[in-house]
Amino acid sequence: MRKPNHDHMTQPSDENTLAVLPDIDAPQGVTLIGPTFVVKGELTAAEHLIIEGQFEGQLVIPDHGLAVGKRGKVSAGVIAKTITVLGQAKGKLTAADKVELRSSATVEGCLVAETVVIEEGAYFKGTVIQKRTEAAIAVGRHRLKQQTSALPTTRPDLVATPIEQP
Repeated sequence: MRKPNHDHMTQPSDENTLAVLPDIDAPQGVTLIGPTFVVKGELTAAEHLIIEGQFEGQLVIPDHGLAVGKRGKVSAGVIAKTITVLGQAKGKLTAADKVELRSSATVEGCLVAETVVIEEGAYFKGTVIQKRTEAAIAVGRHRLKQQTSALPTTRPDLVATPIEQP
């Protein structure tokens, strides 16, 4: 029997650390919502997204992929290019290319994609609509464009100020 390799784990730096978490080097162009994050609302992005925490609301990333990690919990309407679920998801998942439920996935809702892959061991309760998803993705792109054009280009009230160490 192999011994687990914990070389990739970061040790707690003090007593207030909640858990020992693996070091995750997300590649450029990928955002990670970590396991201690709880996010509610509408999220739009122009890059790939990995969710290891919890997300509830609307998620629009029409030109990029979404991965719900093994610890991730998503309860949302999702529009993405690809969607891969290893954790838990509930809601309408719409993908331009493919929705993939890995063996560890638990999903309830509606899957809308031309290609749907459900691995043996995955739990799925809901409906599958395999049709062209171009209209839904076009709506997602429109929402993303509206969100990004509504953002101010500079926010002087959000400028970071370094904190001097004693």
